Amino acid sequence: MVTASPADAITCIHPAWSDKDQTGYGEIAAGFSNIHMYDGPMSSCGVVATLNPGQKLYYHCYYLNASGNTYTHLRIAGTSIEGWVGDNFLNNYGSAYRC
Repeated sequence: MVTASPADAITCIHPAWSDKDQTGYGEIAAGFSNIHMYDGPMSSCGVVATLNPGQKLYYHCYYLNASGNTYTHLRIAGTSIEGWVGDNFLNNYGSAYRC
């Protein structure tokens, strides 16, 4: 029997992105709290910030990762903090523009 070890975990990637969604914005969907913003589009990446509903988020573009999940690259309004959040946690499912 083969078991996965931490070394077998998918390594974080850092794909190119640009602000294609210049007017898109949203927030963490109701019912979610303490949602991680990552430095790449997967949960194996480093945590940049923790988000809660009510924080305005400016969308840039989305990325479809190898696990089939989409993440939107975004910036927290009023800050220079940027990162990736899983689209299923965003109130309007993130950016409509692919990175």
